[in-house]
Amino acid sequence: MAAAAAFAVLALSAIALFLRRDTVPITATKSPAPAVPLTAPSAPPVVASLADGAGRIALLGDGTIAGVDVLSPRDADDVRAVLSGRSIATPAFLAAMPGAVRGGRDAGAHPLRAIEPFRSAVLDARPRFSWTPVRDARSYRVAVFDADYEEIVRSETLDATSWAPSNALPAGVDLTWHVVAETDGGEISSAGPDRAEAVFRVLTAQEAAEVEAGADHYRHSHLMCGLLFSRYGLLHDARRELRALAGQNPDSPVARRLIDTISR
Repeated sequence: MAAAAAFAVLALSAIALFLRRDTVPITATKSPAPAVPLTAPSAPPVVASLADGAGRIALLGDGTIAGVDVLSPRDADDVRAVLSGRSIATPAFLAAMPGAVRGGRDAGAHPLRAIEPFRSAVLDARPRFSWTPVRDARSYRVAVFDADYEEIVRSETLDATSWAPSNALPAGVDLTWHVVAETDGGEISSAGPDRAEAVFRVLTAQEAAEVEAGADHYRHSHLMCGLLFSRYGLLHDARRELRALAGQNPDSPVARRLIDTISR
């Protein structure tokens, strides 16, 4: 009897083990979510653009500037302004310079006129002065005056139509200059009551350093150099850069307007 009972227990244990091994639990599985197609955001539209050096500079619809690595928010603001049709920035000291024509005659018809510097800042403390040639002039001489019209430097007798002083001129103040031509009929001066005064200003050392750093960074961009020079009052340099820009964009009213703004 005991043996039969033990055998029955073993048989039932074997059957239970067999059923546990063959029973596979059924678990619920989730279907993978359908893939959502990814679309790239649309690029902002181009509001205005200009060919500039070897590339192209553009104002985009979201206000960003493309095509140039701007150094500062001020630089970006200047680009936005001009590409949006607003005026180019110039310093207040230019507007305050004396030099309006005080007579009614055509100053452009005078045989001797100061060309450069003229109502502009200059970067070099020993700037090069240039003027129109006078027919049959035997010689020229240049004089530079401070704000009180006291002479601070005078050239030697010259036979060319340009001259640079050997000593540095004072910076940060308005200076005036004129040239006199010696002819067989007497002296002819570029100064007179019917002509604008040739006023200019030498940038300070700090201003000059800022301009040089910016000009080096933007050396491949006529627009950025033109805006930089204009901001510091270097109108002669700004015109050269903006004329090059206009040459690349002959049909652009923006490029032509930039030159007109700083030529008034």
